[in-house]
Amino acid sequence: MSNYLPPLVPLPSTPHKFPVSDLQRQRECRERHRRQHSFDDSLLYLGPMDNICQFCGAYHFAGVQNCCEHGKVFIPPMRKLWEPLQSLYFDHNFKGRSQFLENILSYNTLLSMASSTHDRVLQNPHGVQSVKIRGPVHHMPSALYPNDPSRPRYGNLYVYDPQRATDYRMNETVSRYVKEDLLKTLGERVAQNNVFARAYRHMDELIKEQQEHGFPPNALRMKLIDARDVDQDELIAHPGVYEAPRCGEMVSVYFTCGPEMDIPQRGYIVYPKKDNHTPFEIRFYLPFIDAFCFPLLYGYGEHSWRSGIPYQTEKKQYFERMVEVKKELASKGINIDWSEEEHIHDNVPPGAQAPRFRWKKSKECSSRTCPKTEKMFIPLCSLTKIATIRKRMSWKTDDPVETTDSVKIVERGGELYPQRTNANGSEEQMRLLLHDTNDSGDELVRSNN
Repeated sequence: MSNYLPPLVPLPSTPHKFPVSDLQRQRECRERHRRQHSFDDSLLYLGPMDNICQFCGAYHFAGVQNCCEHGKVFIPPMRKLWEPLQSLYFDHNFKGRSQFLENILSYNTLLSMASSTHDRVLQNPHGVQSVKIRGPVHHMPSALYPNDPSRPRYGNLYVYDPQRATDYRMNETVSRYVKEDLLKTLGERVAQNNVFARAYRHMDELIKEQQEHGFPPNALRMKLIDARDVDQDELIAHPGVYEAPRCGEMVSVYFTCGPEMDIPQRGYIVYPKKDNHTPFEIRFYLPFIDAFCFPLLYGYGEHSWRSGIPYQTEKKQYFERMVEVKKELASKGINIDWSEEEHIHDNVPPGAQAPRFRWKKSKECSSRTCPKTEKMFIPLCSLTKIATIRKRMSWKTDDPVETTDSVKIVERGGELYPQRTNANGSEEQMRLLLHDTNDSGDELVRSNN
């Protein structure tokens, strides 16, 4: 019995994998690609955004309206950009527009008044390219004068004339992607319209004026303070304050340095020259940080966000309020990117999604006019419907609920919802706009016939 050996337990057999040929790999790839693109995206389609708020003009999907709390909050409209920036953004026939949009980051980098530094994470060369940042992003503004006089950058360039500033900008590495004439024009317009660029230029003029009276150039400082928190008369009367003009939504205080002449209000200080041992940066929570870093987006140096927006005591219709705001701003020399004619005749809301349907080919339709593939299309009935709703919602009425021929706004739990009304004889059928799925293709075919 000592020589007895237990029987061997058979090991589980594993299927043998044969090498996959290139042809089979291509078939699997095509099949995987087909399954990925066979998803019915109509399940994610929420319908057209033709639910327009009557108080602020915001576009919503059917059954959704959460914007201004029914006219309680009104955000001032955006100011119209200066030329040629307005045409470069919105005029498709403007010369040089495509080249500008393709290299807009290079233009913005050369015109910004602050640099952005971060620890970027490198990624593999294959796949979708994206920017991965580890840690915080530091926005480092420039002082008035550079430590190296032969290489001024960022805000240092706004103390020079446009041609000399363009020559310095064209020496940078990213300048190979830009056009010199367009860069010169944009740099000149930014220096004229951006309030912080004008503040840099004015600080240079004050320093030169003080040097004529025997003061050292490093004695002057500029401090940017929120205009809502201070009184300009008290700032000017403060010891050591040279000037305190308005700088957009800020007050630029020019004062001489000294322990007894410190400005008590909190703000951001711009020095004549940057100290090599004490770097300073703009904190990420300051509202004017984007005006320093993105002068082509905030053309006038306006704040990117604001707090303390007051509630409106009187609720007005969107069209009526916009007309009043436009007249008030026009009296101050400010033009907004809004007009009464465009509001009335704008049939298709910007950014609204068009209803999707499949073309139905008739006998009289050719293959060129009726493609077989599914495309985005806005039927004529939807254009008329959107124009009617938008026009009637802008009318002034005493009724608490706006009503149209086929749509009326009902209140449910404090929220307003659009509801479709189809009167058929004595019976009345109600349904939400989201479920308004009448066959637009049949209507198009009948109209062609």
